[in-house]
Amino acid sequence: MSTNRRASGRLITAAELAADLDMSVRTINRRAQAGDLPYAYKMPGVRGAYLFDPGTVALWARQNGRILKAAS
Repeated sequence: MSTNRRASGRLITAAELAADLDMSVRTINRRAQAGDLPYAYKMPGVRGAYLFDPGTVALWARQNGRILKAAS
């Protein structure tokens, strides 16, 4: 996860997070839905997108032994 994304205060999409964690978007969405991956916001509707806070995800990744591609 690039430093500018962490500092910007903006939320990132499941696709951006999937690329940073080297996981599929489907896995990101399933883990968020199951409560295994913290998300900041879910867009309305059954298929509403999950949005993630980069700082929270970075902490989650460290606690769960995941490596963020752009942070390595």
